[in-house]
Amino acid sequence: MAHIVLKNATKRYNGSKIAAVDHLSIECKDKEFLAILGPSGAGKTSTLKMIAGVEEISEGKLYIDDKDMTNVPSQNRNVSMVFESYALYPHLTVRENLAFPLKAPTRIQKLTKMEIDAKVEEWATIVGLNKLLDRKPSQLSGGQRQRVSLARALVRSPEPNVILMDEPIAHLDAKLRNSMRAELKRLHQDVGATIIYVTHDYVEAMAMADRIVVLNNGNMMQQGTPKDIYENPLNEFVASTVGEPPMNFLRGEIEKNKNHYDFIFKDQLPLKLEFIPEKPGMVDLGIRPSEIQVSHQKPEQSSFIGYVENILPTGAKQIMEVNVSNTMVLVKTERDYTYHKGDMVHLLPAFEKICFFDPMNKKRTSGKDGENCNG
Repeated sequence: MAHIVLKNATKRYNGSKIAAVDHLSIECKDKEFLAILGPSGAGKTSTLKMIAGVEEISEGKLYIDDKDMTNVPSQNRNVSMVFESYALYPHLTVRENLAFPLKAPTRIQKLTKMEIDAKVEEWATIVGLNKLLDRKPSQLSGGQRQRVSLARALVRSPEPNVILMDEPIAHLDAKLRNSMRAELKRLHQDVGATIIYVTHDYVEAMAMADRIVVLNNGNMMQQGTPKDIYENPLNEFVASTVGEPPMNFLRGEIEKNKNHYDFIFKDQLPLKLEFIPEKPGMVDLGIRPSEIQVSHQKPEQSSFIGYVENILPTGAKQIMEVNVSNTMVLVKTERDYTYHKGDMVHLLPAFEKICFFDPMNKKRTSGKDGENCNG
């Protein structure tokens, strides 16, 4: 397969001074599944297209297996790309769609009809389409068409060094997305491919990737394993992007009180911290909704007081919107908790899960042990 290095890559469109991708450096190891996560406009697809050679790199370099591929035409990079849209030929059968890239006139390696048929049968079996080869796309479900698109990207001979996927399952329904995530993960394990997968869905990235790169406005916010990204967000953007519901942020001040520190939030009683923060002063306290205990009775530890504004059932769990001094705090609880709109409740954050962020640059300053603020 392949080892990919994108070094200080910048992409500007039509001479614009604003970069769609700004001096981005990422590495995808051989046979790794790397997810690029971010919202619309983050630069995800532009990054993928630069690797594929569909878009030129305005500045920077691309290396594949230590070879400089920056100016190498896309057809000579041995890279396959799977798009969000199926891009299938409607007048061709599944068999003909899969065979099409094997017959391309620009191919360096020419294959016989027997070799083409064998390749088509092999990949149709891998993605579970071997019984549907004579159907046309209009006769297939959305999930089946997506598998045809995937198999067509992989059917090439020689096999592609890199497989690039641009939100390939974004428009499928929830059940199909879950199924396709499992299929893609299995395919990666079976084929041992080097995969770079673009998505705006953190669940997809967490479920499938070996590592995640989080982008925003063309800049890297953080990279690491799914566990690292979730448990140790480096800034408020990552903390709010990874997790559902997103992390709560409360703007307040840390003050020293004799032999301990308090977090002061509006008119609430001081929240006594069970650890020494990195620095006192104004901070944003971050806590995930799943790491807040809610009760009608005042706990022994210091806590926040609020009023239930809304309760949103989500199946096994429920999301409570609690008004804490005119700031909405989300709390994730078990569905059998008996609370009603207007109830006064006490919120006790798990102190070992608290993050503090600088309110100016939004970067994390510390958690309980200076590292973890997970949930």
